Amino acid sequence: MREAFADGRLLRLGPSRLPAWPTAAIRTLYVPDAAADLFVKFSLDVRITNDVRRLWRHDLQRLRRTDGAVEAGFDELRRSGSNAVWLADRGYRTAAFAFEELAVLVRDGLRARVEPGAVALLAAALAEGFPGSPLAPARTVDPVAWWRAYLRHVVPPVLELFARHGIVLEAHLQNTLVAVDAEGMPAQALFRDAEGVKLPGDLSRAAAWQRLVYCLVVNHLAEVGERSPSGIRTWWRGCGRPSARSSGVTTRSAADSPRSRNCSPARPCRPRRTCCCAGPGRTARTRATCRSRIRCGSSRRRERPAAGGILAKVRRCPAVRCQQV
Repeated sequence: MREAFADGRLLRLGPSRLPAWPTAAIRTLYVPDAAADLFVKFSLDVRITNDVRRLWRHDLQRLRRTDGAVEAGFDELRRSGSNAVWLADRGYRTAAFAFEELAVLVRDGLRARVEPGAVALLAAALAEGFPGSPLAPARTVDPVAWWRAYLRHVVPPVLELFARHGIVLEAHLQNTLVAVDAEGMPAQALFRDAEGVKLPGDLSRAAAWQRLVYCLVVNHLAEVGERSPSGIRTWWRGCGRPSARSSGVTTRSAADSPRSRNCSPARPCRPRRTCCCAGPGRTARTRATCRSRIRCGSSRRRERPAAGGILAKVRRCPAVRCQQV
């Protein structure tokens, strides 16, 4: 970099005239200026969680195609009455001699996209808890009604894009924002990050579905659900049927049926918590880590995920019923 500054390939422009706020994403800043209203995402050559947080060349070069496909899908959702929003990645700038290291991506801001009177909250913040959270015990909001509203706004857009267009959003905690009204009730969902989007042809249909389930359910809904003041079991029991009706997804293959999902050879898990599997009448002798906290009543085969992997494979008998621990 010293050489680049010395020979003029890089110039020092001094402090920006616009204030920028740091975000939980670490490498992303928010510029709240009324005229600008954008996020600025930098390339960070540091490993955080499971990946080095660079802006990779191949992702940047396919950005226009990926983001355009997702925007078209959300346009169709809005025409059908949804208020879900895609925060588009507008473009990027970089230097040829350090393409990935110096890349900067510009993303849509919030001001013009959040419903009037609503406040956007990062899903990860809801999962972690913070002072004033709508899920704080001191709040008077009905937890089951809140969870139903949350599912009604978050789940259908993700399923619709997959069912209609084969597009998989990485709708995990860091890529999803939920706008709440003055009472703290979810009123809108906003999604972001074209870098993680999978388009038709990127993955097989089965692998795409597994990716969707992992991001949306294991690494999002299960985490937010654990903040329920009345317990996650109460939330799921009270809201499964309404959320299914409100999804609007009418296209479902045999592979997506409840029986097929229960007997599928792989259920996405995140290595953190314990999942015990044992056959009928036998003591559990094997353990695998599982973020979704499920206990399996029967198992034919279990494979430990590779180091750093995100899938713990469990083959189940047709009669298996998984219960929340």
